[in-house]
Amino acid sequence: GSNIPQGLVVACAKTGCCGNYTILASGQDGVSGIAVDDTNVYWTCESPGDSVMKLPLAGGTPTALVTGVSSTNIVVAAGTVFFEGSNQDAYASAPLLSVPVAGGTPRVVFTASPGENVSALTTDGENLYFGTTDGVVGMVPVAGGKPTTLAMLGNGYVGSLAVDCAHLYVMTASDYSIRSVPLDGGAMTTLGTLVSANSGLAVDANDVYWTSTGGTVVKLAK
Repeated sequence: GSNIPQGLVVACAKTGCCGNYTILASGQDGVSGIAVDDTNVYWTCESPGDSVMKLPLAGGTPTALVTGVSSTNIVVAAGTVFFEGSNQDAYASAPLLSVPVAGGTPRVVFTASPGENVSALTTDGENLYFGTTDGVVGMVPVAGGKPTTLAMLGNGYVGSLAVDCAHLYVMTASDYSIRSVPLDGGAMTTLGTLVSANSGLAVDANDVYWTSTGGTVVKLAK
């Protein structure tokens, strides 16, 4: 509704804050992805300037690490922010990019097929895992290196990713299924099929969790 604050980046205690959140930044229109490390919070926004932003957790003024790049997915690991670039040309691909947390020139980590995008990101701190709109599931060391393909989805579109010490979990946005693939390579296994559209995905020692339209949170044993 019109009374809901817009354009804010906020912090809330894990125990809950009952609406008494701390406003870290305002005037950040179209905020999508958000990530945090021990020092800063990072996010992507449409305004100001289609940017990847950074703000110290201790407070201060937000600064832009990158401008002119429309992005919705962002993760941070080992002093590097990873995010997907914009695909404004239907015949071009949107690359997976990285930039040091201290700032610098963005580097291309992976380039999707023509007309496709990087659609999901996650990390275990050592490797970055990514999925694309044409079903590529891959990984690349956060310290740098050549991307490796872990799996290919026959029906395409990776919606969300989550990782534990042994497997990468993949939510497909085309057939609404949950799948797992070993991090050291091997066949992909279908764990379950969803009944509605999906968004968030998370794992713990025993289960996979996801959210779906209709306000439900679902748990599935690994």
